Amino acid sequence: MISANLGKKDNEVCDCLQTFVYQIPNNEVISMNNNIAADTQTDFLVQILDSLPHPLYVIDVNDYTIQYANKEAKLNGMNGYGLNCYAVTHGNAAPCNDRDHICPLTEIKKTKKPVIVEHIHYDKNGRERYIDIHAYPVFNQDGQLVQIVECFLDVSERKIVEEQLRRSQKMEAIGTMTAGIAHEFNNILYIIMGYTEFLLNNDRLTNEDILQEILKASERGSTLIKGLLTFSRKIESECNLHNLNIEIKKITEMLRRIVPKTINIKLDLVDDLVATNVNLEQIGQVLINLALNSKDAMPNGGQITIKSENIIVNESSQYTPLKMEKGQYVLLTFSDTGHGMDTEIKNRIFDPFFTTKEVGKGTGLGLSIVFGIIKNHNGYIFCESEPKIGTTIKIYLPAYD
Repeated sequence: MISANLGKKDNEVCDCLQTFVYQIPNNEVISMNNNIAADTQTDFLVQILDSLPHPLYVIDVNDYTIQYANKEAKLNGMNGYGLNCYAVTHGNAAPCNDRDHICPLTEIKKTKKPVIVEHIHYDKNGRERYIDIHAYPVFNQDGQLVQIVECFLDVSERKIVEEQLRRSQKMEAIGTMTAGIAHEFNNILYIIMGYTEFLLNNDRLTNEDILQEILKASERGSTLIKGLLTFSRKIESECNLHNLNIEIKKITEMLRRIVPKTINIKLDLVDDLVATNVNLEQIGQVLINLALNSKDAMPNGGQITIKSENIIVNESSQYTPLKMEKGQYVLLTFSDTGHGMDTEIKNRIFDPFFTTKEVGKGTGLGLSIVFGIIKNHNGYIFCESEPKIGTTIKIYLPAYD
């Protein structure tokens, strides 16, 4: 994977290295082997590279051979002068592929720009180590790429801390979900048990109002279970190819009856929207849940805007979130002019049972269900929000041309 999360000290080292690499004149290809001429400039370069606290290679772009290994590389058993880099670092007989490890040399050949990739290496004791490789291109006087400089940063300790944090967050989320489920079902059971006991102690064997309350409580429990299953993506949904503009227009008519008249709903739909494989009932539920949240965020009125557009995500895409599969998408943008959220709340809005509403006015499952539905459609959902400005939800669904 491509990564760029480093500590401050390591960042400073790599920034200095990058600056130094680009200060090498275009006609000075790095060439440092055991028989190197001891000129002043090369000695100065070797001293700097040997002073780095991380292993470093200079690699030929044509045959992947290591032309130089600094002192730290040799101390870590990574000398490998004259050998192929992939043979020394991974014990492979061929260059790295994107399936196992992204090859920094291949990436630089494509972009001619620096790159940071994450690899798994094994130290001399056979222990697994997570390594961030900072790679920089070196060009000759004709502007041709001839070498790359790779600096290896061991981030294994950081990985351990990140994994511990993820586990802690997961346990916290499970605890919150468990407490929420227990609370909701306790209320439901209290209603059912209370009214049932009343019926048993009443001479009248039937009471329509009480039975209606029991039925409502049962339906509430059923809805809760369906929401949890949707969130956990355990419900199979029947999907077909649809133009979402048609469904958006239908749902909008319903939304105008749900939200107050002080809230205006504006549509901005592209005419040639590509079809996407969806379950219309679930997409309708997504729009309704988002509208209900926007309604609560605009007690004094405002505007909801629903926009559709076609978008292609590739290497040159701008303003698209990271970690998305490349390809064509239908982008639904749902925005409001409500009170917005700060970063802390925004980061938790898709958590199950997280709510900022008063007790009894929300289960905290609305946006969790939205998240589950979109993930179940192999889509992506992102939130942008600022206090006193409003909130924008962007939903990317795979398109089928």
